[in-house]
Amino acid sequence: MTTTLDPSHASPAPLPDREIAAAAAGDRGAWYAIVDRHAQQVWDTARDLGLDPATATATTVCRVAWWRVLDHLGELRTDTEVLAWLSLVVDREARAAGLGTLCPPAGVIADTQEL
Repeated sequence: MTTTLDPSHASPAPLPDREIAAAAAGDRGAWYAIVDRHAQQVWDTARDLGLDPATATATTVCRVAWWRVLDHLGELRTDTEVLAWLSLVVDREARAAGLGTLCPPAGVIADTQEL
């Protein structure tokens, strides 16, 4: 599956890979750095899919994205992979809630087989 993102929602420069590994090892400071860095992207992606941030559905979709990334953080090596997972999960959860898919024309973030 290929997911694309609107470049206007791009995150700042990637986190060092060591912070991803530290978060996977249980470093709360590193985890909070990941959340701080990508929280707006998660909400922007949900909004782009038609979710209203004021609804329980949007909150649930975003929470599921964070839980899925946290569950698989040991498998993710780079900040780009973390962002791709977040975007893919938000997209899949929004579709499961009966909404459309993310389809801006800008750059491909990831091509993954399974979340």
